[in-house]
Amino acid sequence: MGAALSSQWARLLGEATGDEARGARVVAWHVRAADSDWVSRVWLGAQNDSGLHAPAIAVDGREGWWVCFALPCAPSARPPAEAVAVLRELIRTWLNQGGAGVSDKDAAAWRFTCWPNEAPADGVPVPRQVGPDRWSAFVAPDLVPVFAESPWLDCAPGEEGQAALLNKLQPIPAADWERLLAASAQGASGRALQSAGDGEAPAVSAGAVPQGDPRAFLLSVMNDPGVELALRIEAARVLLAHG
Repeated sequence: MGAALSSQWARLLGEATGDEARGARVVAWHVRAADSDWVSRVWLGAQNDSGLHAPAIAVDGREGWWVCFALPCAPSARPPAEAVAVLRELIRTWLNQGGAGVSDKDAAAWRFTCWPNEAPADGVPVPRQVGPDRWSAFVAPDLVPVFAESPWLDCAPGEEGQAALLNKLQPIPAADWERLLAASAQGASGRALQSAGDGEAPAVSAGAVPQGDPRAFLLSVMNDPGVELALRIEAARVLLAHG
């Protein structure tokens, strides 16, 4: 791919060096083709329910979709554990408001990819050829039904069109991210208290997570058995690094 697309990814990912390369600036939520209706629900929920910029939508070239969110640009990339935990909570909320009935166990099984730490060497995660006659590519929201049964393009997409779609992906403002961080921590803590009241093992610390306290949030992620082990380890690493 050429300069137009590369410049859009550079705008979102920034310089990925040192510890920064392990951070998250763009997070892609993986959606199975069988759950294609969730893509549009989340795309609308981000805008209508949370007042965020529209996420980008891409076919992954294999089994479904990526719904991509751009995180705050400055001052640095977010810890992957934090980014995934916030988005997992948000997406679960948006889907359940639409009647999807997603449980904690369901949400814990979702997969996320964080870029730039998982980006290809050329810094262009999408579009890419992922198999014979199969390409990942960004698509317009109204085309989701078209790719529901075959989430791929059979030839390389046009660079200008891909760059134009990616240009619409704008980072979540830092102030909004802090608000979402606090809300997601409170939501997880509230459900843990409810589970404890029902006689179940709490998923996070029973004490309420202080609003706007990233350290308490990371502690809740680290101690949450429903979160992927790699993300719990990442939360512990960030806590150790920052005391």
